[in-house]
Amino acid sequence: MHEAYKRVLERTIEEPAADARKRKLEDLDFAQRQILDVLERQHITVSHGRVVRRLVGYETEDDGSYSLAPDGKRIGIYEDVLDDGPILQSVDRLVKLSESRRKLLGLDAATKMEVSGDVTYTVVGLSDDDH
Repeated sequence: MHEAYKRVLERTIEEPAADARKRKLEDLDFAQRQILDVLERQHITVSHGRVVRRLVGYETEDDGSYSLAPDGKRIGIYEDVLDDGPILQSVDRLVKLSESRRKLLGLDAATKMEVSGDVTYTVVGLSDDDH
């Protein structure tokens, strides 16, 4: 009778825990998909509410001369500066997510190791007469 009660009690505890673990893994999977979406996008650097751009060259005419603005200055060609910050933050989040997943699945559990046997030390360079 005691063993039957023990088995029922274990099942009562294990089944809800398995369901909770499954739901948590689904949450982690969803979070990972969101993070991967962020990683796949390009992120443009913005400073003080303005897109940061860099000069990459100047517009030219068909004859090779520079195109000029009405004020006589060369017309620049600019490109947006990409921001690596969101990518690095996403990678950090993926590492944390991986840690949560490993803990949830018990992959980080300590491994018990037994070592047995004798250890023999030999001192090299001394004769039996020296001790």
